[in-house]
Amino acid sequence: MIKLYSRFFLYSTLSLGLLACLGCGGSGFNKIKGKVSFADGSPLTVGKIVAESPEHRVTAVGYLKPDGTFEMGTNTSNDGLPPGNWQIAIVGAVEQPVMYGDRPNPNMGKGKPLIKESFANKTTSGISFKVPEQPTWDISVQVP
Repeated sequence: MIKLYSRFFLYSTLSLGLLACLGCGGSGFNKIKGKVSFADGSPLTVGKIVAESPEHRVTAVGYLKPDGTFEMGTNTSNDGLPPGNWQIAIVGAVEQPVMYGDRPNPNMGKGKPLIKESFANKTTSGISFKVPEQPTWDISVQVP
């Protein structure tokens, strides 16, 4: 009788562990890529895309490359996003500060914004996407 309970416990534990691993795996994530550009087609080359999902209560990030492209990641840099609605903000889109040696020159202030301030907030950016229906995010921004 004890062997029967031990075997039942072992199989139950293994089954639950397998289900937990499958539920947390990458299979629930969708690859999301995109590009941020200005109206004239030139790319936004600095900053990051921050996506928030009210459904999942999670934040994902995509770092802009020099050609304006990005890949979104939730747990790692490009593992994708779970399905749902995502609100978008673009942060850190400023001219790089003038350097004084290996530090920003304190007399020069912050870098000049490259895009309208409204894009830095998910509620004022006006940008949202639905995953997995929209796997490519092409975002157009305006100068301040």
